[in-house]
Amino acid sequence: MSFLALPPEVNSARMFSGIGSGPMLSAAAAWDGLAFELASAAAAFGSVTSGLANESWQGPAAAAMAGAAVPYAGDSGFLAFGLGNSGLLTPGAGTRAC
Repeated sequence: MSFLALPPEVNSARMFSGIGSGPMLSAAAAWDGLAFELASAAAAFGSVTSGLANESWQGPAAAAMAGAAVPYAGDSGFLAFGLGNSGLLTPGAGTRAC
């Protein structure tokens, strides 16, 4: 669709008679839910890996696992924070902060 091909009055009428903000708000709510789930998964992953490394699993293999797991948990938390912000940037959509 090219806005330049139609007169401004037609483009304006199409914008005001469109489907509204419902789909955008639904998408923002879905991103918000995904952010919440990812934050929960990152917290659970961090808890399990730290519990393994600090309590029941010792030695070089545990240190290697912890070294590999820490960036994954951090990246997951960072991604969850970013996704949560994308929902919050849509007025009236995001309600949770991760």
